[in-house]
Amino acid sequence: MLLAIGDIVRVRSDRSIGEVVGVEKVRRASLISVRVSGGAVRVALPSEVERVARVLRPHTTARAIATAALLAVSVGVAVAVGSAVQNLGGGTALTVFVTATSTAALGDGLARLLLRPRRFRV
Repeated sequence: MLLAIGDIVRVRSDRSIGEVVGVEKVRRASLISVRVSGGAVRVALPSEVERVARVLRPHTTARAIATAALLAVSVGVAVAVGSAVQNLGGGTALTVFVTATSTAALGDGLARLLLRPRRFRV
């Protein structure tokens, strides 16, 4: 299971709902710190935890600028790849297809690599 700081989870043993505030490694086992109502923090095993909701962070100006920059880089590289295909003798349809798929693949790959939230495997 992948958990992020801020995810809402339910502890199965006592059916309490709380927010993930940390993941600790103790020897070979992982322990999840959960802030329950009232501000108390309790520790639970990953087998006792069930994710209820994912955390959604609001978009910030820095994230919007990073997204625009990644889109510009992916479009630039895709146009260069499309130009290379056309110079090698590819037709118009092939050039457009390669450019579109390159844009999609690079944009998605860079966004997943650089803009993803940090998740912990427990």
